Amino acid sequence: MKHAVAVVVATRNRADLLQQRTIPSILHQTALPSAVVIVNDGAPHPEAVRGVFADLAGRTHLRLLDNAGTPGPAGAWNTGLQWLRDQGFGGFVAILDDDDTWDPPHLAANLRAASAASADLAVSGLRLQVNGRLEPRPLLSRLAVTDFLGGNPGWQGSNTFVRLAALGAIGGFDEQLPSMHDRDLAVRLLRHPGISWVLVPEWTATWFFGTPGCLTARSEGKMVALRRFLAKHQVLMGEEERAAYFERAQRLFGFTQAEIECRPD
Repeated sequence: MKHAVAVVVATRNRADLLQQRTIPSILHQTALPSAVVIVNDGAPHPEAVRGVFADLAGRTHLRLLDNAGTPGPAGAWNTGLQWLRDQGFGGFVAILDDDDTWDPPHLAANLRAASAASADLAVSGLRLQVNGRLEPRPLLSRLAVTDFLGGNPGWQGSNTFVRLAALGAIGGFDEQLPSMHDRDLAVRLLRHPGISWVLVPEWTATWFFGTPGCLTARSEGKMVALRRFLAKHQVLMGEEERAAYFERAQRLFGFTQAEIECRPD
């Protein structure tokens, strides 16, 4: 691989999925990463995962860490990013959620596209699977800040492929957000004047929506995230983005505009 690629996985109490989805997806890549950093944000890993860790360590450099930041995925991701910086790593970081999967060409396709375009980030197609059924949606045709203010057209955690330096330039993941990290990261990366991007017109990953443990339903954590995201980015929203923001919050999570705006978290 012309440029180094490191994989960062934040995991919390999903040993079975780590064994069945995450690690096999990494091992089956046509171009293996130079390093894999798995950051634990939950209970200690059970003995059952030792074998798959050994398989991974036998193919690439593996580092197992505990979350040194704020509890939650943002703190775990930032822990992994900081470890990479401490090692002098200067390449691309690929995020894989511990309940999602990559197709074998995922890393190679994103690296090839980013290198050809001299881009700081690449975004490939992420399928959406709900209750075992693939939901149709188009490949991304553009990356626009306004699209991520009102919703998310298809750039989640598991199709994030970004230079470590670009993530550092925006301060990494926001640990004050319990969720909605994908949209917040997209807004900040796309608004940074020194960061360039390229779209990869291929489906290379699958997002399993609604896995137990996700903040994908009505919860206090989701309400906090909705309020904090709004407070952080509402200055960028026009009427159309605000309307889309509240419509989506009610449709997906059951929160009305009045509930979101009625009190601080």
